[in-house]
Amino acid sequence: MKNKRIRINESVFTSLNNRNVNYNVNINPSMSNPRIISNDPNAFKTPFGTKSVFSFVDHCAELRPWQQNISNQLTQTNNDFYLMAQPGGGKTAPIVCYWVNNILGLSTRPSPYNHQQQTTILRDINKLIQLLTNPQDIDQIIWLAPIQALNNNIEIEYTERFIGGIIIQFLNRFVELSKNNEIILNVFPTPNTSIISAIRGMGNNSRETNLSEQLINMIQSPDQNAPNPTDSMTGQPILDQNGQPLQNPIRNHQYVPSNYTETFRQQLGELVKQFARKCLVGIRQENTDTHLITGTNYPKPFVGCIYESVSSIIDNPNYNKLRLIVCDEAQRLQGSSDHDDVRRAKQIANSMHTFLMNNNTKSAKMVMLTGTVHPNTAKNMMHFLNATYNRKFKPETLVVSPDRNPSNISVFPMTRLSDKYTQLRIINNILRRGEKRVAFIIFGKEKINDLVDALAPSESGYIPTNRPLSQSGTRSLYGKHNIKEIMGMGQDINHISDPRLRRAASNGIGFLYRQKGEMDAQHQRDSIIVQNLFMAGKIKVLLCTDAIREGLNISIDTMYIPTIKKPSGEGMKPMEIGGLAQLVGRVGRREGVSGTIYTSPEDVSSIMTALSGNFENYKEQSFEFPDSKGMNPDNPKEYSRFRQIGAKYNKLEATLNYWTGIIRGRG
Repeated sequence: MKNKRIRINESVFTSLNNRNVNYNVNINPSMSNPRIISNDPNAFKTPFGTKSVFSFVDHCAELRPWQQNISNQLTQTNNDFYLMAQPGGGKTAPIVCYWVNNILGLSTRPSPYNHQQQTTILRDINKLIQLLTNPQDIDQIIWLAPIQALNNNIEIEYTERFIGGIIIQFLNRFVELSKNNEIILNVFPTPNTSIISAIRGMGNNSRETNLSEQLINMIQSPDQNAPNPTDSMTGQPILDQNGQPLQNPIRNHQYVPSNYTETFRQQLGELVKQFARKCLVGIRQENTDTHLITGTNYPKPFVGCIYESVSSIIDNPNYNKLRLIVCDEAQRLQGSSDHDDVRRAKQIANSMHTFLMNNNTKSAKMVMLTGTVHPNTAKNMMHFLNATYNRKFKPETLVVSPDRNPSNISVFPMTRLSDKYTQLRIINNILRRGEKRVAFIIFGKEKINDLVDALAPSESGYIPTNRPLSQSGTRSLYGKHNIKEIMGMGQDINHISDPRLRRAASNGIGFLYRQKGEMDAQHQRDSIIVQNLFMAGKIKVLLCTDAIREGLNISIDTMYIPTIKKPSGEGMKPMEIGGLAQLVGRVGRREGVSGTIYTSPEDVSSIMTALSGNFENYKEQSFEFPDSKGMNPDNPKEYSRFRQIGAKYNKLEATLNYWTGIIRGRG
């Protein structure tokens, strides 16, 4: 009985919302659901200039109908959701937008200022002030990931979202750029809603008081000699605290003189970045723990966490505002046909058991995200979570996205692709022709290093850094690329720590493979720089293992796959269909782009199957009761008798909960 696994392969739910399922489709058809296009954010004019001075695409205003429906349901119901979407199908966006827009109130949609909407504006401003001055009171989210690379990228994405959202709210609510390039700071007739309150709150919470005071010192008192336009926002009179129209509104607004505009912009971006990093976004994984607000015992509103590490943070009594639990790449909870994946699923289950049994998680909504499971596998997991942990999954909350990778992808056979000299010839031709976003899938770190040394024996050329904010070429305070510049994740090869990688990048080549042991800060930064250079087209060719199938923020135009067989304990073994689908799902991912895959003739059929978008192609998997065998998740080599006892207790408790749930009709 010890090694027996309980399997539920039959359908435990009798119905599935077929309106959301589309199995019989051609490979990568054009999108049938058009995006909802938002209004031009720069269309709102005032006597001073353009009200929305931040030219940034609001991705949350462009959700597809099914994505918007998910966000709406998360807002309106207390149910848990299991969201299935093929790689590139857009399963993350509705969750991110639900959190940033609905929970934090950082909507990037500018709203016009007029007397009728004054109450709404003040409510939004007060919510922003609350976020910036009391981050410990904001509702919390834990985003679970299976690997460090994905966790690191989630941290960066959310930090960018926070930075972008906060800056947009600053500019849409407080700031206006005059025709003379002065920054006009709008003041509202209610206590504690000035930009000074927001700046000082960020400085105090992030321990960046010197930076915040420098910003405040640039703000000047109302200019009594300023011109006299009708209204600083809409061209219409606004009311003062006594309900009387302001005849000279410019004289009631603070401002930053034009000679300080550039400095103010730079330092505001830096302050928001430090605040987001120290007070809003953190991670918990092996030997890395930044999940607490700086100098406090309060969890940050957003924490990205490796599955095996989540049980170590949930006992904090201040985790009493947990609103949402997201299980990314949820197929990892159930393993695959690979024995190592099954063993990993048991380790994850042990930590998840402790996590889900904690009182802090009981009232939080749970969202499972996956792109490569059989529908019955998803239903089995929903049933297990309902019965064992009294979760609230319902048949209709298993949502299968109708969308997939938006690119049209072609697969072509190519002989001798596994030959090293063929690979060198192809890569040299790509570099000579200046092609972009090309990836070679090479199984084996040493094989990749060998190709790099042959292609890039010495440094060559120079990849310039991004233009600084002061040279962004726009009258706006911030251009659309400034958030990444503020983040400091630039495109400068001089910041790459690995000598071989730096040499390769200078020749237009990059490489990515899993590091042995912990991904330290240097390797993490190297990975991010490589991704940025690749997406910017400055690295033309990326040599990588199948590590890119999870956790990397890249899209590929052309992919070469010499073989889908990879080393395993049993020799060379073909990739299982789920992993292959995640890998080839990195191709395209952009509307209006055609992707191409070249592979050995014998692998064409498998790759076509992986691209088909048919979830029925994936093997059904059972769930796993906890069974970590006493392993320490933060140090997999460490075992202890105490942990072994704890693991067995978790397994027994989960088993009892499961059968109790069945008897009581849960699931």
